[in-house]
Amino acid sequence: MTGVANWTAITEPVVVAATFSMPNTEAATKRGDTFLTNTPDVDKLMRALGDSLVPRHIPNSEFKGLPGAVAKRLRAQAMQEARRHTVLHDDNLIVGWTHSVKMYAGSTQYTPRDPGVLVEVWRADDLFDPMSRGAIAHATAADILGLATPEAGWPAVLGEAAAGHRPPRRPILLTSQLAHQDALVVAGILMSEGPSADIPLLAKAA
Repeated sequence: MTGVANWTAITEPVVVAATFSMPNTEAATKRGDTFLTNTPDVDKLMRALGDSLVPRHIPNSEFKGLPGAVAKRLRAQAMQEARRHTVLHDDNLIVGWTHSVKMYAGSTQYTPRDPGVLVEVWRADDLFDPMSRGAIAHATAADILGLATPEAGWPAVLGEAAAGHRPPRRPILLTSQLAHQDALVVAGILMSEGPSADIPLLAKAA
């Protein structure tokens, strides 16, 4: 899965986000739909994704007939090899999900043009430490426009986003003086998805 030389599966808590890019239908395209509101359920997609990030279970029965010590050693070696090609050591390491959505392929500039899934994995210590780094939270684009002001001012940032300067969607650090690149993320989402669009953010602990 990883395709990275000398990769070792992650063995620490992580937070996962996923944009599920679903096949378009003729009716959805005519209506200009962004989000898929019928099956499959997003919670089922998330569960399948979690399973895909870890190695398959290798049952002891695959080594039936071998001496116990030999079977144990071979199974451990097989699991070690499997983890060279998976993202996580096991799915218990997923301690949170953030901003997981199912959208029609290519429906916004943030959505993959082909069916599939865009997966983002963060170390939980980098995102969920209320004593120092902040905690994962959510706000709408309209909320952030009312809570924060970029140094250049919202009119200038919105104008820049309208001209095509839109960073990819990512969690932003919410402060009263919003960083320029974070403001551009908000402006891009606002223009493509509207004021009620959900934006993952790093809300600084008090």
